[in-house]
Amino acid sequence: MAAALPSEEKQVEEILEKKPDHKPAMNAKTFAEEELFNVLKSGSELTKVRSAKKKYTRTYNVSDDLKFLQYSGSAKFFSDVDSGIPIENIQEIRSGIQTDTFNKANKKNIYAEEQCFSILHGNNEKSLDLCAESADLRNKWIKGLQFLTRKAKADAQKKQEQRWIRSFYELADKNHDGWISFKEVMRLLDKMNVQMPKQDVLTMYKQASGDKDERYDFGLSYQEFVSFYYLLTKRPEILDIFNKYTDGEAVMTAQQLLKFYTVAQKQTNLDEEACEGVIAAHEPEQELKDRNVLSLKGFRHLLMCDTEMLSNPKHKTIYQDMNQPLNQYWIASSHNTYLSRDQLKGPSKVECYINALKKGCRCVELDCWDGDKFEPVIYHGYTLTSKILFRDAISAISDYAFEATPYPLILSLENHCSIDQQKVMAHHLKTLLGDQLYMEQIPGEAETFPSPEDLKNKILIKGKRLPAEVENMDDGEISEDDEAAECENDEVKEEVKKNKSGKKIKVAKELSDMVNYCKAVHFHDFEHSRNSYKFYEMSSFGESKADKLVEEQTTEFNNHNRIFLSRIYPGGLRTDSSNYNPVPMWNAGCQIVALNYQTGDEEMNINLGRFSDNGGSGFVLKPEYMRSSAKFHPDGPFQDDMTRKLKIKIISGAMLPKANKDKEIIDPYVKIKVNGASADTREFKTNFVEDNGLNPMWNEEFTFSVGMPDLAIVRFCVYDHDQMSGDEFIGQYTLPFNSMQQGYRHVALYSKDNDSLFPSVLLVHVELI
Repeated sequence: MAAALPSEEKQVEEILEKKPDHKPAMNAKTFAEEELFNVLKSGSELTKVRSAKKKYTRTYNVSDDLKFLQYSGSAKFFSDVDSGIPIENIQEIRSGIQTDTFNKANKKNIYAEEQCFSILHGNNEKSLDLCAESADLRNKWIKGLQFLTRKAKADAQKKQEQRWIRSFYELADKNHDGWISFKEVMRLLDKMNVQMPKQDVLTMYKQASGDKDERYDFGLSYQEFVSFYYLLTKRPEILDIFNKYTDGEAVMTAQQLLKFYTVAQKQTNLDEEACEGVIAAHEPEQELKDRNVLSLKGFRHLLMCDTEMLSNPKHKTIYQDMNQPLNQYWIASSHNTYLSRDQLKGPSKVECYINALKKGCRCVELDCWDGDKFEPVIYHGYTLTSKILFRDAISAISDYAFEATPYPLILSLENHCSIDQQKVMAHHLKTLLGDQLYMEQIPGEAETFPSPEDLKNKILIKGKRLPAEVENMDDGEISEDDEAAECENDEVKEEVKKNKSGKKIKVAKELSDMVNYCKAVHFHDFEHSRNSYKFYEMSSFGESKADKLVEEQTTEFNNHNRIFLSRIYPGGLRTDSSNYNPVPMWNAGCQIVALNYQTGDEEMNINLGRFSDNGGSGFVLKPEYMRSSAKFHPDGPFQDDMTRKLKIKIISGAMLPKANKDKEIIDPYVKIKVNGASADTREFKTNFVEDNGLNPMWNEEFTFSVGMPDLAIVRFCVYDHDQMSGDEFIGQYTLPFNSMQQGYRHVALYSKDNDSLFPSVLLVHVELI
C-alpha cells in the first residue's frame, strides 16, 4: 500500500508480511469450498415440486462463473432471464418444508423434510421448491448457495460503495485533470457535510499521498483519494466494537466473530464454519481471507450488509401464514390513487397507479365518471383535477398489479357513471384484466373470506352489487355513498347537493356481477351490520366517523372487523392530500386504511413501515389476540408476557446529507418515536452535534416500555437543528417493532418520499428485554 495507514491497518499490513510457511487451515478450507462448488457446477438431479400432482426431475447446476442457478431437462427455461436465476436475486434459502407450495404438496407426507429445500428469489419472493435424493446432497446445495448468496450481496455492497467514492472523486476534480488538489479537497468537505480543522485535513491528505512532499501541490490520484476517503470516514465507534471482541488484536478470528454474533447480536443460528463463510464474503484482503480472519475494514463492511441492518432480513420475505381469511390481515391501501398532488386542482396520472402498485399497495381507488365518446374517465368529481381514461388506468393496473407482490389486488370503484358507460367499464375490466379478474361467485355455504393464498394473482372488484331480487334484470337502483359529500370544501359540497337527486344510482348488471367478496354497503351501526349483513358486505368510513368509533367503541369496532372488511379514507379537510395517523385504525382491526400515497409525510412513512413487513406483500397478519378475542382493546390490560422493554442507544451517524445542498453544514440530532397503543406511544430525542454531518457521535440511550409490541411502529428521524429558521428534516427510517434485530445495527436512512439516502446511516445498539 502506497498510502500511510491508521495504526490498526498498519497492524494488518504487518500480519500480511509475516507469511507462515504453511497454512493447513486455509488449504483445507479452500479444498472444501472447491469441492462444494464443483458439486454445484457439475449439477445434480433434483425434483422440482409444483403441487401435490405436479413434480419434475431436472438437472440443476450453478454456472461456471458462480453467478446463475440453471437447469436442464425441459424446453422451458427460468422465466427471470434466459440464463437462469441470478445468485444475487436469491433472497433466502429455506431448509425443509417451509413454503405454501411444499405444505400443500406434502399433505400425505410423501417428501422427506431432511431432503427438501426452497429457494426464494426475485421481488415477488417466488419459491423454487426442490427435493434432493439424499440429505447429504441437500445440505451441500444449501451450504453452497448460502455462501454464494452471501458473497454476491457483499460484492454488490462493495460495488455500491465504490460507485459512491468515485462520485465524490469526480465531484472534487473540478478541472478534470485526474488529480485532486488540497484546495479541491477542502471544497469537497463542505459537500460532504463536515467542518474540520485545516491542519487535520492536511495530515490525512499527506498520509493518503504517502507523505511525499513533492506530490503535495500536484494532488491525489484516484487510488490515493480512496485512501483519503477511508481516513476521512474512519469510524472510531466501530473500532471500539471490533477491539472489544478481538482483545485489541488487529484481526478477528472466526471464533471471535462467532462470539460477536452470539453475545452482541443475540444470534444463535451460526457456527464457526458459518462465520468462516462470513469472513470469506466480507474480507477484502485475500491473504487474510485465506487465513479465515477479518480485518477492521472487513468488519466495517460486514456491519453495513443487509443481514446486519436493523430490520430482520427474514421479515423481508413472506414468512407469515397466508392461509387465513382475507379480513384477518392489514392491507396496504391507497386513497384517490390517481391524484399526483392535491385533491382540488392537482393532475391525475396513470403513473400514480403504477407507483402505488410498485410500493406493494393492494387496494387502489378509481373515481369513475362519464367521459367523452363513451369512454369513462377517472378524476375527483366536482373539482378541477384533470382526467384520465378509465381504460388507460385499467391497462396499467393489468401490467403492474403483481409486479411487487403476487397477493390479491382490490379495485375500489367509486361509480358515478351512466348505465351505458358502466357497461363500457365492465367491458374494459373483462377484456384488459382477463384471467386476473376474479369472477367466481361466493359459495352458498361460505361463512368467511378466502385467504390471500387462495386469491393469489387475482383482482377483486369493490363496489355496489344489485340485490338478489333484481339480479336477473338488465340494471337496477341502489343507494349511493359518496365521499365527496363529506368534503369540507364549500364549492364541492354545493356541487354534490346540486347534482344528487335523491340517494339512488343505477347499476349495470355487467358491473354488478363482477362484485363478490367486496360488496359495498352503507354502515348504520355495529348491531345492524351484525344482524343484517353477510360477511362479504363491507362499509367505508370517513376519517372523522372512524375516529369517533375508535374512541368510543374500540372493542366493538375490532369485533366488527373480525367478521367484515372495513375501509377508512381521509377526511374532507385534507384537500392538500395530507394523511391521518393510520395506527389507531389498525389498532381497531380496520384492514383497508387508505392513505394518499402521493404525499411523503410521517403518516405515509408509518404506513410503508408497517407494510415493509412480510416481504412487502401488502398483507400483514393481525396479531392472534385481535383475531380471536371478543374483549380486545389496544389500551389494555396488557399481559405481562407480552410487554417488552426496548433499550436503544443512538451511537453515531455517517454521511448524513444536507436538508438543502446550498445550506450550511448541518447540526444533526435524532428523534426516535414508538407509535402504537396509546400507552406505548412515546418519543425521545438526542442532543444536536454542531457542524458535522459526516460522522456525528451521540452515544445517548433511551428506554421504552411497550405493552403491545405487535401493534407498535418505530420511527427514527434525523433533523438539522436551526434555532433561527426552525429545524429541518434530513432523513427517516420506519419499521415494525417486531422487525428490529438486537445488537449493533445500522439504520439506513430514507427521504420523506421513501427514496434511499445511501450511504447515509445511523449506528444504534438495540436490546430487547
